[in-house]
Amino acid sequence: MPRTPKRPKAAHSKMSAEKEPKALLRRPGVADGKALILSFSFVDRAYEGTWGWPRGSEDPTTAAALLDLLCDLSKSTWDELRGHTTGGRTGHRKHHPQDVRGLCQEAQRRLAEMQLDQIFGDEIFRFRHGNTGRLWGFVQGSVFHIVWWDPDHMVYPTEAG
Repeated sequence: MPRTPKRPKAAHSKMSAEKEPKALLRRPGVADGKALILSFSFVDRAYEGTWGWPRGSEDPTTAAALLDLLCDLSKSTWDELRGHTTGGRTGHRKHHPQDVRGLCQEAQRRLAEMQLDQIFGDEIFRFRHGNTGRLWGFVQGSVFHIVWWDPDHMVYPTEAG
């Protein structure tokens, strides 16, 4: 009985590489072509400072702006979000990772208290909303784990605000 010829190893390796997600080839942790999934499991509801979550009778426009942002983000893929720029001459990325060590001391302390630095490492991600609003959290695959809503740009203060 004749034996079936074996598939060449080179063809098998090429097939495996094609099935491997592009994200692993470029930037681990962010799933190209995948829809953004929002997770609220690590939201820091205990913090009551300037970038704490709105409670009670706070300005409803802030809550509406945050809801608009969450709805817009949830309709996007990571590829689309990476393509968003601020629109200025330099065209900076609108949404991007940030080294945790660049955050204000209070934010770094909160991450350590919540042990999120041990879970996710030293890179946090932020989505920009308007001039000063920032949504902070961690990326794991296609999931964005929300931690803070920072309407006044206080987690990572800059001269521009």
